[in-house]
This record gives sequence, structure tokens and C-alpha cells, in this order.
Amino acid sequence: MARLTPAVIAGAAVLLVVGGAALASGVVGGGEGGTPAAPVTDVAIAAGTPPTSTAQPATSVAPATSGAPTTTFDAALPVGDPRRLPPPQPGELTGVLLTGDALCIPSLVDLATPAPPERVALHAPGCALGQSPSGRYLLTTTNTDPEGQPLVVIDTRTRANRTARRPNGGIGTGPPAISDTGSVATCVFTGPVVETPQRTRRPEGVCGRIATHGGIAILQDDRRTLRSALTGRTVLRLAQPLRGELPVLATSRTGRVIAGLAFDVRTAFTYLTLYDRGGRVVRPRQKLTNAVRVREVVLADDGRALALRSDVGWELFNLATGNRLRQIGPAPIVSAAVAPDGSRFVAATPVALVFVDVPTLSPKQAIPAEARSVWWLPGPLGQAAS
Repeated sequence: MARLTPAVIAGAAVLLVVGGAALASGVVGGGEGGTPAAPVTDVAIAAGTPPTSTAQPATSVAPATSGAPTTTFDAALPVGDPRRLPPPQPGELTGVLLTGDALCIPSLVDLATPAPPERVALHAPGCALGQSPSGRYLLTTTNTDPEGQPLVVIDTRTRANRTARRPNGGIGTGPPAISDTGSVATCVFTGPVVETPQRTRRPEGVCGRIATHGGIAILQDDRRTLRSALTGRTVLRLAQPLRGELPVLATSRTGRVIAGLAFDVRTAFTYLTLYDRGGRVVRPRQKLTNAVRVREVVLADDGRALALRSDVGWELFNLATGNRLRQIGPAPIVSAAVAPDGSRFVAATPVALVFVDVPTLSPKQAIPAEARSVWWLPGPLGQAAS
């Protein structure tokens, strides 16, 4: 096993009924891929095609090309086991994976030299829930099922951390938001709760909240106005209101795109609308999943790749084609993240970390691991090693 040197860790440890293309090397899946859409800009873009559920039989992977890393696997592994997939080539993927096991003990994978996760002395739990827009603050928790659990804020520059005074909010109120000032917004059944390093606030509004404009913005009863949790002033107005019940807001990794999700009682589906940072619609309202409560959202900055945890578990979506992926062969997805450039998902399964191509939703590579949580970090987290 390749080991992480202190220098590597210092630069490393610092962003969902069946679909997708045929899966590689006997990994069973289904669905149909599509041509990637143009990247999101700060003006509206065309909507993706309606969701499909066309299934295709799995295909075999092509022979390895010269210079690609070779891999051998136990012939006793069943067909569909993701561990049959080859590992990533060194330098093929960039960034670092922060993983947590069943106890949320942290480990790292340096994608410059891919290898199974190696434990690090982060002095904080390894189950990550989000990152502030600038990347300075990382929010982690002590349990793979995060609702009702303590939240830990990590300063990626100094490695200092603090435990929030309030645990994560109620089930189905969406992911917590963390701002570039280290403030954390969750939601309980009585409404939003925002905790700054100095005090706890209970601003007016519904449970939709995001980190934006340097602070936390709270969705109001009209489902389109967002006000600062600190000053109460309007900081953003959505071009179209968020229609439906149990509204949830989440931003992409840097806040360039805003996902608005809500449950439609008439159709019994959750719908998604994408907005840019100015509130303009960049992808009109579309049917997403037959789930009621949205719990975690991970969205790429280009607005195409979205990983969602809800009542039906984790799902991976290509929003340009409407295709989705719920499991990899016989293995369920237990956590997921998106590459900083939006080209890949990484899905944690009980036996491996699987890298899934966004345009086709086809698993391409895998690293054997028993991770229960995974987060894809684009840059350094500070000195994560002891």
C-alpha cells in the first residue's frame, strides 16, 4: 500500500428508477447515456431532455491500452463486483478523497497516487457534509446518518476545529450550509437555526438555506426571496418561486449554481429547478426522483452532475440527459461526491470507491475500500497528519 508522506498530506487533505450506460467489466447497471450539455453560465441555458428509464444489458470493458495500469482481481469475486474494475491511473484524476468508515474515522486517498484509504490524524470526524464556497471551512459529522448528530467545523487553513452548539437538523430538511465566516445553518421542525462562532440565531423563514454573499441566506414564505440570517435584508430573489412541499436549497461547490428541490404532492415526485447565483433559471423545473424528503445534495459547478440522498437512498443524476444510477452491480451506493471539474462521481459502496463517468453514468475505475462516507476535496486542507 502506498503511504501518504507528510508533504503529500499537507497538500492533499483540502464538493439519484435506474439509468446510466452499460457498466464496465461485468458491473451490472442500466440506462442510456447522453452528450454532455454546455457548461452553465450566468445566464439561462437549455433544459435537459426528459428523464428516461430505458435499460440495456451490460457490456464488457475493452482491453487495456498500452501504458495503462494493469490490475488483477480474485476470480472468485462475483460478476458485478466493483472490485473487478481497474484502479485509476496515477494523475488521471485530481484532488483528494476524504473518507469515513462506519465510525467516521477519517482517511485520505491522494488521487495523484491512488491507493486504498489511509487513516490520518485529522482530530475531527471524517464523514463530511459540506464545504464553504471559498473552500476554507469544511463541515463534518460523527455519524454516517447525520441528522441529529453533532457537527464539526474545520478551518482548512489552520486545521483548527470547533463543535457546533446544536446538532444537525431534522430528517428531510436538506443539507446544512456553511458560510465563509464559519457560520452553520441547519433546520428543525420550528424553522431555520443559524449558529455563528459567537451566538445562535433563529431567523424568519422556511428550511431552505444556502451560503451566499459571504453569509447565510434563508428562503422566505414566498418561496423566492432569500434574506440574510444576520441582517434580515434581501440578498437574492429567485426568478421563479420554488413550487412544492418541503423546500430544500443547496449550492454547487463554489456557489455558482443553486439547486431548488421540493415535493409535488399531486405527482408524488420531487422536482428540481436550477438557478444561477443571481437567481436566474438555468435549468427549468424537472421531475427528479420519487422521494419525499431530500437529505443531502452534492452538485457540480457546471450544473450537470448531481448526487442526492433521500428516502430512497443515494442516486446519481446526469441532469442534461435525465438519467440516473441507484446502485453499482449488486452493491448499493452509501455515499457520493462529485469531482471538482464535474467529470466524475465517486460512489462509496460497501467494498469499493467507484469512479462513475458523468456523461454516461458508467463506472470506470474502483479502489477497494470499506468507506461509508466520501467527499472529494479540490485542494489542501492544511496539515492533516499528526
